[in-house]
Amino acid sequence: MEVDIKILKDYNISPNQYILSYLLHKNDYIDFHNIKNLIGEEKLIEELSSLEDKGFIEIKKDSDPLNTSNIKVRNKFLFIIEEGDYFDELLESYPTKVFRPDGTKDYLRSDVRRCRKNYNKIASSRKKHERILKALEFEKKIREMEGSWKYMKKLPKWLSSEEWRIFEERMKDEQEKSSEGQLGYGHSVK
Repeated sequence: MEVDIKILKDYNISPNQYILSYLLHKNDYIDFHNIKNLIGEEKLIEELSSLEDKGFIEIKKDSDPLNTSNIKVRNKFLFIIEEGDYFDELLESYPTKVFRPDGTKDYLRSDVRRCRKNYNKIASSRKKHERILKALEFEKKIREMEGSWKYMKKLPKWLSSEEWRIFEERMKDEQEKSSEGQLGYGHSVK
C-alpha cells in the first residue's frame, strides 16, 4: 500500500490512522487485528478515537471500539483515497434541517439525484470541491454567530445560485479586515 505523505499532512492523520481506516474500508480484519497486536489495544483505541473525532470513521455509541462490526468508514476517508464522490462529502457537511421564520421545520437536502449531477459539473476538481467545502463551513459558522440559520437555502437552490461564492468573498473580506488590524512591532495607526 502506498501512502502519500502530503495527504497525511493535509488531513492531519498519522500513518497508523490511515492504515487502520484503509483496512476497515477494505474489510481486512486479519491485518487490522495484526496491527492491534503490534501497537497494543490502548494505542489502537486512542487512534480509533482520534479518527472518529476527525470525522473519518464512526463508532457505534456504547459499543466495543475494537469490534470492527461497530465501526463504519465515513465518506470523508473515501474522498481521501479517491473512492468517494465529491458530492457525498458535500452532502455529509450540508445542514439537514432548519426552522424558518414562521417556526416551521424545513428539510434542506432535497432533490439529491439532481444535486449530485449538478455538483459533479460544478466541482470538476478536488481543489474546487475543497474551496466549496471551506466556504460552506464558513457559512455555517457565520449563520451560527448571527443566528441566521432560518435563511439557509435548500441544497438545490444553494447549488444553482452558487451561494458558496458569496461566502468565499465574505471570507476574503474578513481576512483582509483582520490583517489590516494587525500591525507589526513598532508600527502605529496614524
